[in-house]
Amino acid sequence: MFGNNGSTSDGWMDALVERRQRLKQLDETRTIRDKYHTEMMDLIGQYNDLREKFSETCRTMHIIAAERDAAYDILRENQSNLGLSREEINVRISRQRELAEKDFDS
Repeated sequence: MFGNNGSTSDGWMDALVERRQRLKQLDETRTIRDKYHTEMMDLIGQYNDLREKFSETCRTMHIIAAERDAAYDILRENQSNLGLSREEINVRISRQRELAEKDFDS
């Protein structure tokens, strides 16, 4: 009678040990998954930041190119003796900058 009780107890203990090992494996898997998820979210955040910076750089480049083109046009006109004042030149450059910003934003 005692032998039967002992074998049942051994089976129960084996099941308990196996369950604890499985729970430990699941916890390790969960830890790895959480770490991977955190890394992926960080990478996504970095990608979004870089994409935003790139977009802003493209916008700035577009505006600078428009300002440069306007400045060259104005200089050529001024060289052709139109007699533009500095204020008129600045107004034209500002107008061209605003047009470039609107063009890029749309």
